Amino acid sequence: MIWVRKGFVHLLAVVLFVALLGGVAALSLNRVFGQPAHLKAILNDSGVYDQVTSALLKQSQTNADQSGSDSSVSFDNPVVQKSAQQNLTPDLLKQSANTFIDANYAWLQGKTATPQFNIDLSGAKNSFAKQVGGAVTDHLKSLAVCTPPQLASLQLPVDPLTINCRPSTIDPATEGARVTDDINSSTNFINQPVITPDSLSQNTKQSQSKPYYQSLARLPHIYRLVQKLPLILGALSLLTALGIIFIAPAKRKGWRRVGVVLALAGLVLIIAKFVADAAVTKVADKLHSGPANQLKQPTTNVARHIEAQLFGFNLWFGAAFLALAIIIFIWLRKTRGGAGKPLKTDKTPAAGNDNNLSGDPVVDDLAIDSTPGMDVAGPPPRATTAPLVKPPIKASDEAPKIKKPKRPRLIQ
Repeated sequence: MIWVRKGFVHLLAVVLFVALLGGVAALSLNRVFGQPAHLKAILNDSGVYDQVTSALLKQSQTNADQSGSDSSVSFDNPVVQKSAQQNLTPDLLKQSANTFIDANYAWLQGKTATPQFNIDLSGAKNSFAKQVGGAVTDHLKSLAVCTPPQLASLQLPVDPLTINCRPSTIDPATEGARVTDDINSSTNFINQPVITPDSLSQNTKQSQSKPYYQSLARLPHIYRLVQKLPLILGALSLLTALGIIFIAPAKRKGWRRVGVVLALAGLVLIIAKFVADAAVTKVADKLHSGPANQLKQPTTNVARHIEAQLFGFNLWFGAAFLALAIIIFIWLRKTRGGAGKPLKTDKTPAAGNDNNLSGDPVVDDLAIDSTPGMDVAGPPPRATTAPLVKPPIKASDEAPKIKKPKRPRLIQ
């Protein structure tokens, strides 16, 4: 029942193909997201912490312009940006991100029932607001009181950090305190300075949304399964490859099928690398034209680092699979004539045949035993290492001479 064996071989080939791709994908995921240290290293190497503060300021100004709210100061002002950089430092952002990562990995690994973290940026936001308010007070104190023409040319609302004169009705200290309160109460910049697991939900527009750890309750089980998948799928790949070789009607056909599957898996992994590069570029272009324009650079850097870690790893495995498939094909080609080939026999052409197509030297097999009473010479035995010697003919035994046939020509 060869067709049954062929059916099993086809089925095992599909399983082998899926196991190879799945095993490499699981190994890549574990390399990037398996441990918190890996993700921390990616974020740190991407330089995202050096860009987040300026991106948040630009995004806050965009939100203020779109909402039409009257902001006391512009977030694009160099004084405001300098104050934000001094209070929302890269070290503070990195520490907050590491706290979030560690708490969530503890939940995924089963060390805690829920993520437990409390990221408080209210102190940094308050310090930033006070520093901007103090800059407003100092700037207004340094200005002269506006003349009537200057006062008439002012357009309300005015930015206290950019005006060239101070209206007589404005007290510098009072105006500075007002700017500080406006920044502290502003929803455009750091809307939630205190971040906890319960404050984060999948959809912040719905007040009844569940926290993310409740909506993703099965995520810890998936994480633990992915941790074991490389070993499981690796063993499955080896077993299915051996099954194809031994179940196939001929072992050479089984080896050939394994080589074809390896080649296909390698090509898919290599193609996936270039598709991922194009996808990241396309997403970056959408971020550039979308509402998240100001966060484009840091998010693009993180995406490129993750993509390089994931699919760069796949590229190496794809090349290894292709190389292994080529080795199998070369071995099959070199050993193609060694299985089931009949042994050559030394065939001698019949007497009188002048055509020797084999190229082998022809031995004179036609020897005549000129004994009396024989009209036709019988076939002599084949020549051995020593040539046959005719016995001497006595005079009394002379018989009528028989014409000796011509010897076959030797083809050199």
